[in-house]
Amino acid sequence: PVVDDEGRVNFQPVAGEVLRFVDEIGSDPESHFILIDEMNRANLPRVLGELMYLFEYRDEEIDLRLTKSFRLPPNLRFVGTMNTADRSIALLDTALRRRFAFRELMPDPSVLSRNVEGIDLQKLLAAINDRIEYLFDREHQIGHAYFTDCKTRSDIESAMRDKIIPLLAEY
Repeated sequence: PVVDDEGRVNFQPVAGEVLRFVDEIGSDPESHFILIDEMNRANLPRVLGELMYLFEYRDEEIDLRLTKSFRLPPNLRFVGTMNTADRSIALLDTALRRRFAFRELMPDPSVLSRNVEGIDLQKLLAAINDRIEYLFDREHQIGHAYFTDCKTRSDIESAMRDKIIPLLAEY
């Protein structure tokens, strides 16, 4: 909204972040990505607005209600993340589901070190997640990212004390 000199409120179209980004990348042939983190936590149809329509008609130029005529370039990809432990995942509406491909990414212990001052991080993560899956379910397993920066026993103790144990206590 814009207030003019006489105090009247008018609504002026303003380019959003995606439109600005598309203008910025122009005709660059490289692939570009927009990351939507924890997409199941937002009201995505409201957040994405006209983009929901553009996802469906990606190759067509569309006149959007609030902006200029516009088309999503073929080198622009939207990547969304969701935490399956968050039950709001079930609330994604079907219109959104058909516009995205879904890929499951489970914890991967193999990317971790087998020896950090005598601790096998691969076995540690596998043991923790086996126990979580047995006691709770597979969707609540912890990811390997908790340990990827652990270079010392102290780093591991800190990750356990400050991140993993509080998360497990919450479960």
